Amino acid sequence: MREFVPDMILSCPIDYPQGTSDIKVRNHAVLAALRKGANAIDLVLNHPLAMNHKMEQLIDDIESNLSICRDNNASLRIMMEYRMFEDAALFFDISNLLKESGVE
Repeated sequence: MREFVPDMILSCPIDYPQGTSDIKVRNHAVLAALRKGANAIDLVLNHPLAMNHKMEQLIDDIESNLSICRDNNASLRIMMEYRMFEDAALFFDISNLLKESGVE
């Protein structure tokens, strides 16, 4: 598809719908999607890590995928299920954390 419409954004969802796969599995899926022509990645946030306040692991996951995207001139977008956040402050904290990391 990219050959015919080079300016089109071609996105691929990764780890949909749960977002609970291992970081290495998610990294591999991102890399495979980029190799097949995606130029945007829609990565499902690992909600269990967020809900259990395991921010270091969450950041490692996001930053490793962001690095892969940057190396391949692609954008990384995070899909978050806002209804899973009973604590609105946590939702906004994670949103700000993602923004600071360079996620679109």
